[in-house]
Amino acid sequence: MVTRSNAHLFINDTADTGSATVTSIKPNADQTITLVATYNDPALYSNPQLQIINSPGGNNSQIQFNNGKGFGGDSNLTYIASTQLLSLRGNLRVVGNIAGNISATPTNFKLAGGNATNLLSTDGNGNLIWVTAPAGTGGPNLANYATTAFVTGSIANIAIPNISNLATQTFVTNSIANIAIPNISNLATQTFVTNSIANIAIPNVSGLASETFVSNAIANINVPSITGLATETYVNSAITGIIADAPADLNTLKKLADAVQLLLSINIDGGSSLGDVGFNGGNANSTFTTTIDGGNA
Repeated sequence: MVTRSNAHLFINDTADTGSATVTSIKPNADQTITLVATYNDPALYSNPQLQIINSPGGNNSQIQFNNGKGFGGDSNLTYIASTQLLSLRGNLRVVGNIAGNISATPTNFKLAGGNATNLLSTDGNGNLIWVTAPAGTGGPNLANYATTAFVTGSIANIAIPNISNLATQTFVTNSIANIAIPNISNLATQTFVTNSIANIAIPNVSGLASETFVSNAIANINVPSITGLATETYVNSAITGIIADAPADLNTLKKLADAVQLLLSINIDGGSSLGDVGFNGGNANSTFTTTIDGGNA
């Protein structure tokens, strides 16, 4: 690398270090500069004069780059200051990240090549290339998409509900402000209720029978066997069998007892038993006739 400071030229060439004194600087008509210098290092006396020719490569607007240790330029890499247009024709390879924002419009960023039937693809090595678009890969079908006029008309046809009678925020705020809040200064607080419950005297139930105790006690009650006892139906049937077809005046023990008592109260001479008396029917007050031995009516 060669650098210049005032009238001295410092040369770093591999491991050798030397200096040279600039003897002349000559501008040329083609905007190049011829610089003549003399080496001061004795080791470089074999070539006492150094001539540097500044000859830029490429044409106007082409960006300079190192081309074999010399200035180079190419028509595919240009920059026009008046239009601020940077042009690159060919392949662009970025190693690492691109910081910042990249804006592109048809006037200041262009990708050369391609046509209406091409698609942008890669060649498998990270290089962008233009390829022919396969059949049927045209642009999206916009036939069913809503136009601006359609959307505007649809919005215009939206039925807006009538909210004239709905409560406004101010109305609600005022209504809430007018709510009569009851006085709760004397109401029991949660702490008061908790303390009151805590002070309730709970009676001692240690000697009371538990539900389990009562259930077991009932289960242990000795119930006598009623097997063989006469039921109400059985007794009624037995009484009915005793009465059988007895007349109404003699169908109870009371009626029979009254009839017997009546017969026993009658003094019958010569009679020895109730069998010697003959009834003509009737009841206890009925008249009857009988035949008594040794007498007459």
